Amino acid sequence: MKNEHCYLVGTMSTAIETSISPHSHLAGIRFRPAGFAAFYEYDSLHEYTDRTVEFDNKLAPDLRGTRKGLRNGLKYYLDEFFLRKLPERQPQLTPVITEIESRNGLVDVPVLARNHCVSVRQLQRAFKMHIGLSPKEFLNVIRFRYALRLIKNNAMPTLLDIALEAGYYDHAHLSNEIRRHAGVAPSLL
Repeated sequence: MKNEHCYLVGTMSTAIETSISPHSHLAGIRFRPAGFAAFYEYDSLHEYTDRTVEFDNKLAPDLRGTRKGLRNGLKYYLDEFFLRKLPERQPQLTPVITEIESRNGLVDVPVLARNHCVSVRQLQRAFKMHIGLSPKEFLNVIRFRYALRLIKNNAMPTLLDIALEAGYYDHAHLSNEIRRHAGVAPSLL
């Protein structure tokens, strides 16, 4: 990554490592699922999944002067920038995402479609366009985050108990998902 450049990091389905020089100043904005699509129009965010591309600086907040003058007010500055860009209506996926998160990813795609009065195919197209992942892939990420929370909070005595609580078939299934999403062995969490 180059200094004073803006990058769009698509939805990441696997872990990656990025090196940044020690004297860099980095500010990042992490949008909620479908949040980026609420502020910026792109044909489909699916083409940015697992990729980092340079973003048009004219469309991003100007952070060049923030190191000195806005350090304490960076959050306020970014809130104001995005409030000015806020659309009048929320994206159609907001209630679907809320349901997925409230159920910790433990819901089937056909059930989601039925609950929100859309076809499975319509739901798949909307997810690919606004999030960059299929509904099934997104459910897997949310379920993994739930399992990770259980692990970090020592919520259950064994990894098998956590796996079953988070909807995995067994300990090995969860271990494979940890390696895939976090890029490390379960023992390193």
